[in-house]
Amino acid sequence: MVETIKRSFREGMVRTVRERVRTSTGLKFMLAVTGVIALLMVLGTTFVTKMMVDYQYKALEARGREIGMVLGKSAVDDLITNNFAQLNLVVADLVRADDIVALVVETADGTPVTTARTSFNRESPGVDAVLNAEKPRT
Repeated sequence: MVETIKRSFREGMVRTVRERVRTSTGLKFMLAVTGVIALLMVLGTTFVTKMMVDYQYKALEARGREIGMVLGKSAVDDLITNNFAQLNLVVADLVRADDIVALVVETADGTPVTTARTSFNRESPGVDAVLNAEKPRT
């Protein structure tokens, strides 16, 4: 009984709103303008979000190139002379940046030249959590 009353009340409200929209030109215009404004807001938000994401990707790519240039210029001589201690120091300095998690220098055949201790940013909470999880449990 209560459900029937609720359903009929809802149907009556829907019928009343439909009738008001059908009979009122101003209400039709207001609904159309509201729909257009909402659509424009969604499109604008999407456009701005895409621009911001593209900018962030470009900035990260530029930062990666910059780090590669610094590492390349300072590490070439160390690689040629097999001065791995100096190379580890350079990598350890570069890894301290906030946006770098790990930096591993490898030979042409894929063998890592830098040590694991210097290749990972140990100040990063994410890396620290992974390294702590990898410690053997006694």
